Amino acid sequence: MVINMEKLKDKKQCRQLILLCAVAYFVSYLTRLNYAAVVSAFIAESGYDKAVAVLPVTAISITYGIGQLISGYLGDRIKPRHIMTGGFVITTVMNFIMPFAAPNITLMTLVWACNGFAQAMMWPPMVKIMTTAFDMETYNRATVLVSYGSSSGTIAVYLIAPLFVTLPSGWRTIFYFAGCCSLFLIFLWNIAMNRFEANGLPQPELNVKKGGGNTQNHTENAGGTRAVIRSLGGYLLLIMLAIIIQGMIRDGVTTWMPSFIGDTYHLGTSISILSGVILPVFSIISFEVTSFIHKKWFQNELLCSGIIALFAGICAILLTLTLHGSAVPAILFSALIVACMHGVNLILICRLPAAFGKYGNVSMISGLLNFCTYIGSALSTYGMGKISDLYGWEAVIHSWVIIAIVAAIACFACIKKWDKFIHE
Repeated sequence: MVINMEKLKDKKQCRQLILLCAVAYFVSYLTRLNYAAVVSAFIAESGYDKAVAVLPVTAISITYGIGQLISGYLGDRIKPRHIMTGGFVITTVMNFIMPFAAPNITLMTLVWACNGFAQAMMWPPMVKIMTTAFDMETYNRATVLVSYGSSSGTIAVYLIAPLFVTLPSGWRTIFYFAGCCSLFLIFLWNIAMNRFEANGLPQPELNVKKGGGNTQNHTENAGGTRAVIRSLGGYLLLIMLAIIIQGMIRDGVTTWMPSFIGDTYHLGTSISILSGVILPVFSIISFEVTSFIHKKWFQNELLCSGIIALFAGICAILLTLTLHGSAVPAILFSALIVACMHGVNLILICRLPAAFGKYGNVSMISGLLNFCTYIGSALSTYGMGKISDLYGWEAVIHSWVIIAIVAAIACFACIKKWDKFIHE
């Protein structure tokens, strides 16, 4: 359990803190998705197969996922703002190093794997900060607005990538740009957080052992984790499965969209990369739509997620039926599929952890669930490229249909158990 603390009441301060977190999330996506945005240009320059060229993307997904567990654990024990600062320092360094590692794919993979650990130091501590500072209504709205940062970061990456590809330094330039943005964010984050704390920003109760003073908090946190497992049992695994699948589809489609469009409809590299901009535009719309239907119609998070996942499966079926036409329906249905998965992510990754606040392990649960997302991401970034090389893009899209329906079934199976859990 955690001690009940007064929440942040000043609406102006709430808005400013939400904006700061959104900007931080924006920069984290700018410094994480930049290689994925230019991977098709790297393939054209290096001559690597897709499955080889995407190894850095696979590596960052793996280390980002593993890092979520570490970051989630530390977020309940170390001041969250300091964890985030460390993450931005490391990601700044890795982005500046990445251009010099090319074209050695092994070295590039190692550098981007380190970046994955750095990126993992962002979300769980941020959730801890927001759940500590905001009441539930403000927190729910904050998750939508902060999620805009991820979509805006993705849009920015895919808008500037075609420009950077045409410059003399080519795709490498995007890493210098992202590194500079991250360096600026380090100063902005710490100056702003110092100001918030000076004005009375609520601080999280940390679970640490210090001369026996906080041993009870440490024990209660461990007990809370065991209580969560006892209460949800195997249903927690089904929730994790649904999250893994949304990560597979969301990040897999986002990563391979430019290559899929370019290979299937024979568009140029820059135009193919630019086509990826529509995905985060749809995701922004998805955040608002998902938030609305969750609040007004389907308050049970698993019911809401299951319906959205099922709609994603229907969109994937429609994509297979229109695949051999023009590029417009393919881009539209791909965007809808990704938008649905962003909606599932909003519910299961952003909203769900708040229900565990009574156990004192919000950061840990947030890290665990986000870890599942990037298990799926790692599987998809390599797996979809391999399936495409062996069987073509049509086989990849068929796989989206199957796994989206599996995710919906997993969510529907948990509806009654989750309803009981949140009302205990």
